[in-house]
Amino acid sequence: SVKRYLIESAAGNFSCRSDQTLLTAASKQGIPFKQACRNGNCYVCHVPLISGVVKPTNPYQKHTHPNGSILLCQACPASTAELGKR
Repeated sequence: SVKRYLIESAAGNFSCRSDQTLLTAASKQGIPFKQACRNGNCYVCHVPLISGVVKPTNPYQKHTHPNGSILLCQACPASTAELGKR
């Protein structure tokens, strides 16, 4: 079943369904995150995951940045979460 989670971030708080990416939910609610390709190739939308659990949209594609940050365009929430500043 689809759940809704509160996401706290330095850019602003927003709610996100478990079946949508963090970037999509933030964009729809006017929360400004940098973005470009929206498919996980450019790493522009990476931010630190301070707390919480996210799951990848595609288990075969990396949804984390080499420094451990998550890609907002490739991550769906699996719990409430807190995102850090880039």
